[in-house]
Amino acid sequence: MKTEKNGNVPGEIITPWVLLAPVVFVVVLFILVPVLGSFHNSLFRDVTYLPKEFIGMDNFVRLFYNKDFHHALTFTLLFTCAAVALEAFFGLLFALLLNETFKGRGFLRTIILIPWAIPTIVSAKVWQLI
Repeated sequence: MKTEKNGNVPGEIITPWVLLAPVVFVVVLFILVPVLGSFHNSLFRDVTYLPKEFIGMDNFVRLFYNKDFHHALTFTLLFTCAAVALEAFFGLLFALLLNETFKGRGFLRTIILIPWAIPTIVSAKVWQLI
């Protein structure tokens, strides 16, 4: 095989980019476009019975001074931190517990996996009925 001056085979450089292109396209299409569209819409005052009016960053300035927003943001951040910490703690605890050998371990694993599997089964049945 012929190599370039830097020691790479010509197709070796482009292959990862070709393989990543569909994922990048999906991310841009389903994440970046809606986020940018939402930001664009936030720069306008959009009342149903009035024409759209450009107000710039006024919505964000009003949000910054809104006490209800600060309370909601604080509660959301605290709830998120607590939920993530508790889920990580209990998840690790159960993983370590189920890794040990004891009588009834298989039954306990089955009981824990049932809530994970049931929505998939119900969804499959609904689509089958449709």
